[in-house]
Amino acid sequence: MNDTHPVQLVISTQSIVFVPNIGTGINSLEEELISTSDKEKLVFANHVVICTALGLFSLVVNVANLCVFAVQGLKNSVNISLFSLAISDMGRILFTEWLAVCWNPSTDQLNVPVMFNELLYLSAGWPAGCANNISMFITAYITVERYLCTVLPLKIKKIITPRRTVAVIVSIYVVCVAYVVPEYAYVYYDWNFYPALNRTMLGLAFRSEFQDLKGLSFLIHAILVVSGLFSVSLFSILLVGQLKRQTSWRKMNTRSENHAEALTLRDRKSSVLIAVLALFMALVDVPMVTLSLVQTFVKDFSAYGRQSNLFHVAWSFDFIVGVSQPSINFFVYYKMSSKYRQTFLSCLPRST
Repeated sequence: MNDTHPVQLVISTQSIVFVPNIGTGINSLEEELISTSDKEKLVFANHVVICTALGLFSLVVNVANLCVFAVQGLKNSVNISLFSLAISDMGRILFTEWLAVCWNPSTDQLNVPVMFNELLYLSAGWPAGCANNISMFITAYITVERYLCTVLPLKIKKIITPRRTVAVIVSIYVVCVAYVVPEYAYVYYDWNFYPALNRTMLGLAFRSEFQDLKGLSFLIHAILVVSGLFSVSLFSILLVGQLKRQTSWRKMNTRSENHAEALTLRDRKSSVLIAVLALFMALVDVPMVTLSLVQTFVKDFSAYGRQSNLFHVAWSFDFIVGVSQPSINFFVYYKMSSKYRQTFLSCLPRST
């Protein structure tokens, strides 16, 4: 059995990462802000009950997204991108559901030699984080594509082709998978003896090389999330501004007032669609980044610090936000896209 190293468990909606406590020394309150009994109740309710229920619902509506885009055809760049986004969201949902299973206290009653709270690290945490980053950058690509459609409407079909879109999306998948490979090279499963349980069980082990690279994958993950979120927000703002300018121009240069109003309504819907998607993407990832920064600079805010109860409760609420995002996409599509709504309704079974 290789050497192991004490590490700190960082749990978020998108990833669960063991990193060293690298706080700057800022002290928190001496006493726990949340009692252990309250922590156990809240974590169970959030992880096992609410996240499981929301995850199952998100799973169903995400299957609907896949079916709708497949029926519409994967012949244009937009549908290819949205279909790929639904695939990555599906992965995030499945890994989050498995994570909730590992958090369920009833797994301790299975009497199997497995530490489920450690098993989820490589089997659920990092895969969910990878899927989140893939969704983030696909969303950024869609936003850039739509912005270019408004700026270069006559050249966009030559610039962004279905084949190039596939190449970009494959590259996104490859890059987002590649950054987690080092973590799997240094962290692995092994049989460990747990004195508190007086039992040897399957859990996490760390090779000696991990000591030099601990926290690196987590840092790269945070950088990717921040850069992806920044890209989505930036090009969403640019797109909304461009659509508003086009709407003003059409009002001034269109002879038919009604036609001008129709164009304005259509442009407004496109702007709102982009703004809403960007908003909820921010709501999903900003809390995770914020909690990660707090964990970095407040040493007691950690899995084994003085505020460990607050730590687990805070991240459990982040789980709820993250697992809800794919279902939010479904409602945005259904509400704001008549084509999506028509295709979805046509796919539903009809009673004879």
